[in-house]
Amino acid sequence: MLFHDQFVHGNLKAQKYLLGAFELLVGRSFPAELMPKAAHILKAFYDKDLLEEEVILQWSEKVH
Repeated sequence: MLFHDQFVHGNLKAQKYLLGAFELLVGRSFPAELMPKAAHILKAFYDKDLLEEEVILQWSEKVH
């Protein structure tokens, strides 16, 4: 069983938690290293079906 099947696939709440962890890593823990790569990381999450478009759009509205 793949990672996303266990934790985030179809689970919008888990996907929101994943984005929260992403925010902490990129914004607080490793901003210099990860901020330039943030868009690529989000795209990889989406491409691997770890995040659904709906969750990303809701999250993007929150951070503005």
